[in-house]
Amino acid sequence: MTTKSNKPAVDRTTVALDRTLVRQADLLATVLGMSRADLISRGITIMSQGQPEHIKQTLKDMAAHTPATNTASAA
Repeated sequence: MTTKSNKPAVDRTTVALDRTLVRQADLLATVLGMSRADLISRGITIMSQGQPEHIKQTLKDMAAHTPATNTASAA
């Protein structure tokens, strides 16, 4: 006798999106010179502000205070 699980099946699109977001977070964290956990922590703080212009400015400020690791962006 098999019992059917009450858990909904995970949508493949959701899994693919989650993986894409993780890769993008890793890339952004690397560019900013921080860990993924630190980036997520700051992101939650920034997003809790709720104003798109404030979020954009905060991200620009974070990027401005990050030493350039890419020689193309430093030129």
